[in-house]
Amino acid sequence: MKVHALDGHDWLKAIGVGIGVSAITATFMAATMKAGVSPLPKSLGLAFAETILGRTRPLPVGLLFHTVWVTTFSVLYVVLFRDGLWELVSRCGFSFCCFSSRWSAGVFSGLL
Repeated sequence: MKVHALDGHDWLKAIGVGIGVSAITATFMAATMKAGVSPLPKSLGLAFAETILGRTRPLPVGLLFHTVWVTTFSVLYVVLFRDGLWELVSRCGFSFCCFSSRWSAGVFSGLL
């Protein structure tokens, strides 16, 4: 584990990845809650927001807390494990999951 110095462009990419991951997980969470198959009575972001702020809040406030939480940890992972992330992506076979390995390798190497 090594702390990497990121330039402005790398910070923007890390924040973009965090927001993207947040949007994907929030969409999945909202769909499972609406379908009634979520194991939780409400989203964790909403429960945390209500605990911190002390009263009932609407779902968008919970989604905002969720976005901040996920983006913060995504950026932290990029700062700490940047070299290992590309190795993990390669080992998990993401380069073969997309249309072609050459295309996906270019996309993922551009992200990291």
